[in-house]
Amino acid sequence: MDMRISGSGMITSGEYENIGISGSAKGEGLISCKNFSCSGSAKLNGELRCEGKISVAGSLHAEKNISAGEISISGSVKAGGDCKVKEKLSVSGSCVFEGDIKCNVLKASGGISAKNVEAENADIRGKINAEGLINAEQIKIEFENDGSAENIGGGKIVIFPHTHSKPIARLPLISKIMGKAGSDCFTVKDSIEGDEIALENVTAENVSGRVVAIGAGCRISCVKYGETIEISPDAEVGTYEKI
Repeated sequence: MDMRISGSGMITSGEYENIGISGSAKGEGLISCKNFSCSGSAKLNGELRCEGKISVAGSLHAEKNISAGEISISGSVKAGGDCKVKEKLSVSGSCVFEGDIKCNVLKASGGISAKNVEAENADIRGKINAEGLINAEQIKIEFENDGSAENIGGGKIVIFPHTHSKPIARLPLISKIMGKAGSDCFTVKDSIEGDEIALENVTAENVSGRVVAIGAGCRISCVKYGETIEISPDAEVGTYEKI
């Protein structure tokens, strides 16, 4: 059964094929469907489970978990629980989850807030705040207006500020690993651990990796590296050692 709401309406707990909202909707209990589309406003007091795709160009607020095969957000999404996505989570608007984000691919150009973020590939341009860990095999954060995390772990980790101005001069290694730069600050409260790490305008207590490039504007208390290290003269590093 399909559910279409273009004015105002109620979605009761149950199983549906396709749900489309272009007006204002309220939902009760567990709502399961194949596809969910919202270009209006939806407030759900329970959980939303979607086998296929969730598309939000309006506003979606769920009090519990949201899960889907794929999620695309160009509007605003808030949830009191976790966000679980089998494949890709795309964000060009804003999303706030009181729980964790778990997905295969995270592609963002808006704002993200969650407890922990786990993915295979995380490509973020915008603002991300994670209370705990950001973990992915490939992490690229081109941040705007700062951002933060407790810890970051992965394979290749690149964090640098977005800028509309011309690229600054860089040391060779950091130029090889990343692309361009700017002036806001990304704060990692504890540690960054990975294989290849390139940072610019990042504050962290500890950084540990096989290949480490610390660029301009960084403030790092302790750096440990396995093979190669590069530190900009415009960075502040307390201690560094080869391990």
